[in-house]
Parts: sequence; structure tokens; C-alpha cells
Amino acid sequence: MRLPAIPDAALEQHRKIEKMLAGAGGELRLGTVEQLLNTQLHKQALTGFAISPSADGDRLKDLVRLTAKQACQLLEGPSLQMAYLEDQYFALGDAVLQAGLDFDNEERFRNTFEDFLAKREELRMAARRNAFIPYVPRTRAAKRSRKDLPPMTQFEKNLLQDIQRVLKARQASQSWISLSELLEDPVIRRARCKLPRGLALWEWLSLRCGDSGDAEITMVNERSDMLLQMVTASGPADALQMTLEERKQELSLAVFETLAILQRNFPDGGGLSLEDLQQVPAVARLQFGRPALQQALSRMKTVKVFARADGQQMVQLRPAAEVLGKEGANGRASSTQETKESEKSKPDKLAAKDAATNSQSKSTRPSSLSTSGSTRQAMQGFGPHREKESMCCREWWLDRQQQLPDRVPVTVEGWRRVQDQFFKGWPPLPDGWIRVISRSTGKVFFVDQHGGGVGQLELPQDVTATVQSAS
Repeated sequence: MRLPAIPDAALEQHRKIEKMLAGAGGELRLGTVEQLLNTQLHKQALTGFAISPSADGDRLKDLVRLTAKQACQLLEGPSLQMAYLEDQYFALGDAVLQAGLDFDNEERFRNTFEDFLAKREELRMAARRNAFIPYVPRTRAAKRSRKDLPPMTQFEKNLLQDIQRVLKARQASQSWISLSELLEDPVIRRARCKLPRGLALWEWLSLRCGDSGDAEITMVNERSDMLLQMVTASGPADALQMTLEERKQELSLAVFETLAILQRNFPDGGGLSLEDLQQVPAVARLQFGRPALQQALSRMKTVKVFARADGQQMVQLRPAAEVLGKEGANGRASSTQETKESEKSKPDKLAAKDAATNSQSKSTRPSSLSTSGSTRQAMQGFGPHREKESMCCREWWLDRQQQLPDRVPVTVEGWRRVQDQFFKGWPPLPDGWIRVISRSTGKVFFVDQHGGGVGQLELPQDVTATVQSAS
């Protein structure tokens, strides 16, 4: 249904009210709005704003405020855009330094340097447009200045506790929380306007989120919004207690789950930068340096690493068709090789025919899972007769956590040792593969212990009773 057109006079008043609310921190009394406008309020001028009626029924005391999306766009958006441009600027700076050492390709160095200067000018124009002059960097300089901050005031401690309260509640059903969702909480929204003038909420969080000592908040800048994730100090075991192979298996699972969630929430996002991936709690705790992380990612069949035009390294899930194409080609090649070897070793025609038959059956059974990391390949080995794999749901998982609080594993090796306790009665898997359950979503993942591959099943939510009876 098409919405009715809003008169120009009402649109003009709407823009003025929006600007007033942004300058006042997001909300004003209706009487104050009319007083500032100094003219009669058009009945459609308040379309799109959130209105909270006063308790005594006085219309002039009604609260007019920005919605969470509007608040994020108007109050946090300019700073987020500047930080996003800064990240591109620093990435191009690194690319210039690398190209400068390639003395055989002078043209590449000069082109990259010109892109760097153009990005600097773009950053300068954006700073002027958003009234950020004199300019203070929003990202790297802010992180470096954390140690120079004074101790948190009681107001800041209360705000940080409120933010942690909202994140903890929402992360029970989703791993990443957007900044606009955070601003839906009235306590946080009103406390935000009491921060020092010119300091966005996400900037304050980047400076203060580690000061409480019991939690860290990871942030991913999406330019118009920001994704937040909180990890507590009582989280998974430290990486120093794991072997290198265990860390690689954990990394494969953490990267896959992080990118899958990001792709679901932002299908056109273009992946995650390598720097942001390193800061994800599930990845950061494994303590992989940048070179080691790049090397590990290059060996994962389900993800790809590529450089954007601005030089920034990005990580993204491979399309299923692309992964299956590569795996199919490898499978056909191995099958052909096996057939040739069989024919050479069996000169007798009947023996050669039997060997070819055996080779064909070997190429179709799910033993290929031990060297394949693709989700679809993993699922092909189980077939429609193993629908019990889809019988794990979040309610069952939460109940299982309560029953076995001391046995819930936090590493792939830990899951390997408790397969019988958690999946008793479930169909067997191909050699080398085990089941694990995501703590955040309650979904089953299949992990190849030898090849580091990870597969995921999207699980229905209406079969709790069947699962409980099977377990």
C-alpha cells in the first residue's frame, strides 16, 4: 500500500524537528518542540518519530524522540563513516609501503600512492562535511589513548553495566548485536546524551570496554551501523593450553561460524576484514598472528581471502557451487587414478572389472569427507535416511547444558571425548568426523579432525521430543 504524500510544509518541519532532536541527544518534550519551531505544528510533521504519551495526559508533555535507527544514523553514523574511511586510509598506507619495496614495478607503487592521496582528500572532505574540524582520528589514535584516560566515573560504570546487561540478554539468541538495537534501550539512549560532546557511544565503548576487567566488547564497523559482541573472562580455555592442531581446528570452526552469521545478517556486506576477524573473541583467544592467520585461512576450503581495490584484506565464505566444483573435480581425478591403477594390477579381464567396480563404489561412499571441508559434501555422506541429524534444537541443547554443566566441552578435542555422552544413539559418522554444538546457536556442526573442514546443518525447531527420546 502506498503511503499518502506529506505536504512540503510538514516535510520542512520534520527536518527541523529531526535536527533539534539530534542536537538534544535524541528526545524532547512536544511543548519544547513547538516552542523552538515558533510556529503551529503540522499534524504530519511528527510522522516517523517515536511518541511517548505523558502519564498525566498533557499533550505538551508527550516525549518526542528519534527511533533507534534514526538515532544510530544521525548520532553515531557520521563518526562511524569517518572511522570506516580511516580504516581504508590506513590499509592503503600499508599497501603503499609494501609496493614501495617492489622496485621492479614502479607503476604499481605510483598508482597505489595516488590512491592513497585521493583517499586522504576524501577523508578531509568528509571531516569538513561532518564538522569534525579540527580533526581527531576516530580509530587508531583513540585506542592508543586508552591508558591516558582518567578512572571511570560512577556514571560511566553504570552505563557500561547497562550495555553489558543488554548485550548479555540479546546474545542468548544471537551472537552479534547491532548498535541500533543497543539504542532501543531507553536507559542507554538517555545516558548516551550525557557523554562528552562530540564523543559517540561506540567511541566511548572502544575506550572503556576493557576497564571493567570482566568483559571485552568486540566491534565490527559496518559504516552505517556497528556490530557488537561481548566475551566474558570466564569464557573458553586459553590458547596456551591447546596444541597447534587443536587451535587450528578451533580456528576453522570459529571463522566458519562468524562468517556464516555475518553473511546471514548482511548478505551484501562483502565479507569481513582480516583486522576485524582477528578481533572476534572466538578468534582472538586462539592467539594467531596476522601471517599465521593468513596461512591458516588459505588452507580452509570453505573461505577465501582477497584484496579489495583499496588494498584491504577481506575474508568471505566461498559460494557452495564454487566449493563443490573444486571438490567434484578432485573426486573425479582421484577416481580415474584409482581405476587406472586397478587395471594395471589386474591383467585378467574379470579381475579388472571387479577392481573397477570397487573403485567406483569407493568414490561414491562418504570417505571423501575426511579430506573435504565443504558443507554440501559433508551432508551428501549422510543421505535422507539420516534425518535424525536434524533433530537437535536450542531447547534440547539448553536442557543438556543444565544436565551436564561440567561436561560441556570448549575445544574440538573435548568434543571428541564426549561424543557418546552427547550423541548416544545417533547414526555413526565417516571416519575422522565428529559432531560439535555451537554454544551461541545450539546448531550441530560436523568437524573433520584430519582436514580441518567444517560443515553446518540448519536445524528445525519443532522436534524436541524426538531428540530427547533418541538421546
